[in-house]
Amino acid sequence: MDLCNANVPDTEPIFQQMFLAAQQQAVDTARAQNADPIAAAAPVDPEPVRRARIEILRNEHRTRFPLSPNLYALIMTVLADLDETQSERMMTVPQEH
Repeated sequence: MDLCNANVPDTEPIFQQMFLAAQQQAVDTARAQNADPIAAAAPVDPEPVRRARIEILRNEHRTRFPLSPNLYALIMTVLADLDETQSERMMTVPQEH
């Protein structure tokens, strides 16, 4: 369960640094292949960089707010929107260890 709803705008400084690094990598690759570096840097797609930044944010969030199995089960139980009968049945089910 991912509780981190991350959205990375183009103006975020770390995203901009990552995107510039991707462009620089494209230029360096083009130079190594004796191609036009300016043409290589132009088509760099920002979406893979954005997804990488979002994944970094999610991993940081998971590290700061870990969900133990017990807490996860409690959240799922609360969000299940059980009626009274279902709730009573769930609370009386014998625990198997």
